[in-house]
Amino acid sequence: SSDYNLMTSFSIYMAKIIKIKVKERKLRDYHGYAYPERKDKLIEINSRLSDRTYLGTLIHEILHILYPEESETRIDINASTITHYVLKKGTWSKK
Repeated sequence: SSDYNLMTSFSIYMAKIIKIKVKERKLRDYHGYAYPERKDKLIEINSRLSDRTYLGTLIHEILHILYPEESETRIDINASTITHYVLKKGTWSKK
């Protein structure tokens, strides 16, 4: 029902946000890297990536922060799925 959807949306909106520091750098050999063990939950992401690849990499690395014990395969599948639906809803830009 619409009441349930409204309540679910409100619950998601009110959920606590996990703070993650995202640092852009010119990385040579990889798109990004997550450091879930650090107190500041750092993600380094390659500043040279296209918008689409940047978004996919950012989502991938956020999932590593949120689920550090998850397999790389599961992270890849989830990141690809989320990226697909975000882009399906419209364009996205890192700018």
